[in-house]
Amino acid sequence: ENLPDQNYREAFMLLNEMASHQENKMIMIDSGLVTTSLVYMRHPDAEVRRESTSLLGSLLSVKKGRDVLPDEMVCQVFSPMLLQDQLKCREVCGWMLCRMTSGRDGVEKLIRLDQVQYIIRSFKENSDKFSKDEAMFLIYLLECMACILQTDDGIEHFVSTSAMKRYNEILLREDHPFGEYETRIRYLCLYCTSLIAMSSEGKEESIKHNMIKTANKYLRHEDEDVVNSATRLIMFSSIHLDGKTLAVAPQDDEIITNLIALLEHKNKDIVRNAEIAIRNISELPKGFMIISKYLSSHLPHLDKIFGSKAIVPLYSLLFKIDRPPFVTVENKDAAMRYALAISYFINHPDHRGDALNYAIEKTCKIVDRLLPLLLINTNQQGQAEIAKAVQAICEEDEKNRASFQQFLVKHGEFQNPLYETNLLNEVANYKELFDIYQFRQEEKQETAQGQPQPRPTSGSVNRGITSATSPKDKSAAPPRTPPKD
Repeated sequence: ENLPDQNYREAFMLLNEMASHQENKMIMIDSGLVTTSLVYMRHPDAEVRRESTSLLGSLLSVKKGRDVLPDEMVCQVFSPMLLQDQLKCREVCGWMLCRMTSGRDGVEKLIRLDQVQYIIRSFKENSDKFSKDEAMFLIYLLECMACILQTDDGIEHFVSTSAMKRYNEILLREDHPFGEYETRIRYLCLYCTSLIAMSSEGKEESIKHNMIKTANKYLRHEDEDVVNSATRLIMFSSIHLDGKTLAVAPQDDEIITNLIALLEHKNKDIVRNAEIAIRNISELPKGFMIISKYLSSHLPHLDKIFGSKAIVPLYSLLFKIDRPPFVTVENKDAAMRYALAISYFINHPDHRGDALNYAIEKTCKIVDRLLPLLLINTNQQGQAEIAKAVQAICEEDEKNRASFQQFLVKHGEFQNPLYETNLLNEVANYKELFDIYQFRQEEKQETAQGQPQPRPTSGSVNRGITSATSPKDKSAAPPRTPPKD
């Protein structure tokens, strides 16, 4: 008592050096130095406050130290240092809180003693100027807040406190006020926001501040932790209906295309979060359509995320081309891409049953949209896939089979100027498919003569494309074998 400040400083400095050893920490805790440190955190000399706070942080890094931390003194000491003290003391106080929250019991103590409000308040007040000088202190507070937010009881203390608003303000800054600490601070802001968005109230707050749009800015960031936290934020926010709406709002589909790009990321956590976010957004019909449009170029991802139910939006995307010339320079690439995606599921042995069900029950005469794409004879492998899919649909469904025949009767001989061919010529390249057309023609003739024939079955028409002919003159056709599937 009544010793020069220098004596106290030197004593605590010596204790801090000794506290680097675990055994010494236990001895200090047994000696009552947790309470002693708290007492000197209110000392008039700033250096004494700093050294005593540093010692307390070391002692609170072990559970035994947290167990003997007196509740009453915590309430008296922590908030004044967080809110009123000079920067160097606040920095050490932030570090001490990080050590305390390294254990769940420390987090629970801060929540029980209602100290979270002072942590949030200090963060808001000291981040207001976006100063590099405050960067280290803000990082300590953000890391402490992240630990608190990882508990169920912790999230409720952040909702409606404007903490997310401040996170958003930091994330939207175009300059870099925090210098070399910029990436760490932005990552922690995204991470904390994603944790808040796990709760129902947090989702609503994230939507209020349009955090999906903010997070989208970071989906292409060079730091993986930043990207992962941004993806998590979109993933949680897009569970909410309004979140899905915000995700599909950009005219250029930027949020969706950025998420799709992440499906190729080397980080598996990022890929998983992106997949979930995409599924969330696809629950909105417009989202399902947009996502399917872009994933039609990435069939493995389309398959993994949606499976054969993607046929429904792909059918809508495959605009009806029922008037000559059917296929043009303007529509051929997109139409072929969607048709091939549909054919992929119908022809895939693991999806065939479900795919045919979607194609027949959830669309209207899907063959009318697939059939004109057979005019694209420069892509023989793609043409063969589409022909195989059309055949499978016709074999399975009477309405599509009738529509297939009617389409060929009406438009089969029209000569497409771009590919210098017609549908009858191209369909005739696939014997089993052409047999369906011929059978329908013969059936109509025999029905008109009063001798109706049974419709084709799997026995009368072979399923699958196994051989082909390519007659330009249907009576005498040179053989052509299409590329193998």
